Amino acid sequence: MPNPIALNETLQLTLYSVNRSPYSTLDLHEVSVPAWVLSFVQDGDLLTRTLDQTWQVSTGDVMLHPPSIPFSETATRPGVHLWLAFDATLGSHIDMFRVHPIYLVVKILEVARYEQVFNTLRTVWNGAETATRTFRTVALTIALFDMVLTGWEHMHSLPRPLTMQTTADRFTDVIRYMTAHLTEKLTRQELAAQVHLHPAYFDQLFRETYGTPPMKMLRDLRLRHAQALLQSTDQPLAALAEQCGLGDAAYLNRVFLKKFGQTPGAYRKAVKSTKTAYIPALPEKPSPP
Repeated sequence: MPNPIALNETLQLTLYSVNRSPYSTLDLHEVSVPAWVLSFVQDGDLLTRTLDQTWQVSTGDVMLHPPSIPFSETATRPGVHLWLAFDATLGSHIDMFRVHPIYLVVKILEVARYEQVFNTLRTVWNGAETATRTFRTVALTIALFDMVLTGWEHMHSLPRPLTMQTTADRFTDVIRYMTAHLTEKLTRQELAAQVHLHPAYFDQLFRETYGTPPMKMLRDLRLRHAQALLQSTDQPLAALAEQCGLGDAAYLNRVFLKKFGQTPGAYRKAVKSTKTAYIPALPEKPSPP
């Protein structure tokens, strides 16, 4: 039976604009926006430039413009862009598109579906306030993100150029380092060394970027890992605590209860009961030869 997918890795989405923009010609020069911009070329051909990189963009492509990095777009013929301005963060205030360093131009594989989902999102965005408007807006935006991620994976997950890395991108590498070394005793000095910064300055920049100290984020990563292991294994708490870098079972119990409002044992029991609480799954039929 597949392990449950942990939705504790929450997505926090702020949507600022959902627009359809037709043009006869286009001449945007060194535009800088404080949020992410996702712009799908519904029709047209253009050149886009960010820093020292230039791309030819065509119908069916989507452009991702990172916050506060100037970009230019030029087109000599008519076209139409479907675009969003947004912020999207995962878990501990980490930008979704820094965790997934998507290339700045991605070809969408299902163009008609992308247009359909975007048009529905635009209708909901411009519609009246209802009990489900916020939920539908988030669900439709995530569907667009999914198609962008699929197109990026089709490009073999080509990352953004290193010249476009910001402080937040550098700290994403630190968070990946934390995740890869959860069982080890990590210090602020060791984490600062990953980005070649003095520990005090590293701590200051990290707090400014994520709103939390690096060592607290490390503990949260360990707790989320413990949560995932409780869902998928029957390890005793002492072994699980050691595997997550959380000392012993007593400490794991204390910090888990404070973070999630229940003990690890109660959480594991609830997960197990959920797996068997509904109609049992039928065994998969073997595929025909």
